Amino acid sequence: MMFIMCSNVCVAEIPDTLNFPILIPDNGSGDNPHLSPIHSAVYGAVYSDRQSLHLFISPEIQIAYVRFYRNGLLVVTDDTPIPINNSLYYDLSSFGSGAYTVQLNAYDGTVYIGNFTL
Repeated sequence: MMFIMCSNVCVAEIPDTLNFPILIPDNGSGDNPHLSPIHSAVYGAVYSDRQSLHLFISPEIQIAYVRFYRNGLLVVTDDTPIPINNSLYYDLSSFGSGAYTVQLNAYDGTVYIGNFTL
């Protein structure tokens, strides 16, 4: 059994994978240093070897739509996301490397944003 303690957002070390929290913009509090990505309301796992993203969403959050931007340009629009086991999976290999932003809009008006690179 291994325990990881950290004072900032905790990131699990998995080969070819980057876990990141997806933050609510302009929430006034910034990152919560007491939450690891697994305890965030929404977090993502980027698989660089497959150029894909796996989003994990708290069951209390109802996502209306998802948008992906690569280098500032809209590349994916998912207007009917259907979570399976509270998660969404996106293959981004056809868009290539770059700086990505994922935006999840919930039905209650909350916007979740995450940034990552492939």
